[in-house]
Amino acid sequence: PIHEVFRHAVAARELAARCWASLELADAPTDRRTGGGDSELTPPKEWLSASINHPAGRLAAFWVHAVQHDWRRAGDTYSGLDEQTKGVFDAMFAGRSRTHHLAQVRIASQLHFLYGADPTWAAATLLPALQWDDPGRAARLWGGFILWGRWNDKLLDIGLLTAYRGAIEHHARLGYDELEALI
Repeated sequence: PIHEVFRHAVAARELAARCWASLELADAPTDRRTGGGDSELTPPKEWLSASINHPAGRLAAFWVHAVQHDWRRAGDTYSGLDEQTKGVFDAMFAGRSRTHHLAQVRIASQLHFLYGADPTWAAATLLPALQWDDPGRAARLWGGFILWGRWNDKLLDIGLLTAYRGAIEHHARLGYDELEALI
């Protein structure tokens, strides 16, 4: 089980960071071939399913579990994401390759949890990515958030409600399951 990995947390995180760097490197030629942007040759029908079944999504899930482990271990003294985790999450959000997209979807599905863990990081990085100023990105991330994500009044107040309104306006960009979950 994943929680057993965290008995060796430092080594596991270092390995996960190296795996992420390898995935980024492996995807780099694809970025050059497609212009490095959001022009994916064949986007998946269901982003969340694709993320769950791709190493990038599994690595993103590993880091979310690492946050859970840190928070549980620190208890009331927990103060947010550590620098290594922020660095990995920021790297996952900085890229525009398919690998990055799949990691982003998995992270977006955990907005509620990550906002609880580090409101500053989630409000500055994750919540803006769910806004519809970049419809392709938003549709991908809503593919994860709308199916697994949770919300609360605070998230709605700081911008998630606006993003929900955008999702309704851009409903044609969502898949059937996402649209059904939205409504």
